Amino acid sequence: MPLHRSPAWLFAILGLAQPAQAERIPPFAAQFGIWAVRCDQCNDDEESICALSGRTGSGWLVLRPIGDETEPVPPLAMEYLPVRELRFETRGTLSVTVDDLALATLADPDIVYLAMSGGLYVEAPATAALLPTLRAGRTLGMTFRDEDGAQSAAFPLDGFDAALRAMMAQLPIPRPTAAERAAFGCEG
Repeated sequence: MPLHRSPAWLFAILGLAQPAQAERIPPFAAQFGIWAVRCDQCNDDEESICALSGRTGSGWLVLRPIGDETEPVPPLAMEYLPVRELRFETRGTLSVTVDDLALATLADPDIVYLAMSGGLYVEAPATAALLPTLRAGRTLGMTFRDEDGAQSAAFPLDGFDAALRAMMAQLPIPRPTAAERAAFGCEG
């Protein structure tokens, strides 16, 4: 690009150093048993920059930082996607057990039906209350009960604590501006 068409000419005339270009943080991916951690600064604004997910034959569980992802320890929320598609805008209770011991029974407003995924969103305060026990447990059980009956899932927690620590070690990650996304070669 010719000097007169870029902002570099202004910095050159004024004798100023150009502002440093932001550098892309490399994507991160790791697997810990069934738990996968993915962090990518190029995720679009609809997605979290980082996610920890575990999938079994009975369901899928995802933890994501919410709010300001540049906070040193952002709050986490959880999404539970059972195998059976839930009724649109269903309401019910989500019973959570760890190692067959009842940990919590959550209902609205702690859990919210997500129309886009057909799953359940567990609000950050409820997720925070569950994490210490999940980190120390062996098996997570989740049972959602609504007017269509009960649907249960079990997730082995082997590797969960390591996966959570790995994800949190990647944070904070600043979300790039549109210009930085273009410079980084982010798609979309």
